[in-house]
Amino acid sequence: MVQLDDRHAPGRVLGAERVLARHIEHGVVRMSVRADGEHLAITDDRVVVADEDGVVLDVAISDVRSVQLGLAEARPACLALVPKTRAPLMISVLPDALDDVARAVAYIGSRLAAASGTG
Repeated sequence: MVQLDDRHAPGRVLGAERVLARHIEHGVVRMSVRADGEHLAITDDRVVVADEDGVVLDVAISDVRSVQLGLAEARPACLALVPKTRAPLMISVLPDALDDVARAVAYIGSRLAAASGTG
């Protein structure tokens, strides 16, 4: 069963919550963010993205090559998750989710920095 930690905002995960809960059998979800059609979950050591149909990305944070958050006027933001071993995944991010997505990017970045000895 997925355990949500104290920093998780209840109600953030909507349509894909069941998909994520089935996929992440054990562990703590550090943050869960609803994007535009997808849900991003960050555990202690994994990045998981699901939509209503299933999991579209599941990688260890250590297997993430880069994360980019792009912003443009009059368009939804774009989150690019680039794993080391597969094609990038692009996620559209609506304005009301930007703060949560930025925190997720910061968490992934801090974990990558700690693993590489730069942080």
